[in-house]
Amino acid sequence: MMAGIYIKGMEIPESCLDCKVHYVWGSGRPQCLINGEFIDDPNAYKQKRLEECPFIPVPDHGDLIDRDSAVHDLAFDYAYAAADLVKELPAIIPADKGCRR
Repeated sequence: MMAGIYIKGMEIPESCLDCKVHYVWGSGRPQCLINGEFIDDPNAYKQKRLEECPFIPVPDHGDLIDRDSAVHDLAFDYAYAAADLVKELPAIIPADKGCRR
């Protein structure tokens, strides 16, 4: 099972109403099609992204790497000091819960 996706060039919408992955049922009740959550407050839905929104902003970045894999490789190929430096690099997309190499 894959942990998530990144859609190159996609901007996070300012509100659920602006989002391309929502659906408004015939009853007028909007639903997020990613997490399946129904949006109970139609006014908030039109004005902002709700806290339950599954989108995570990704800042401008260089190549994303698997830091744990890099540390493992550096530890065997180079000095441990270099591996310690990699450990301190910020995560662009944080690891999923329970995901460790």
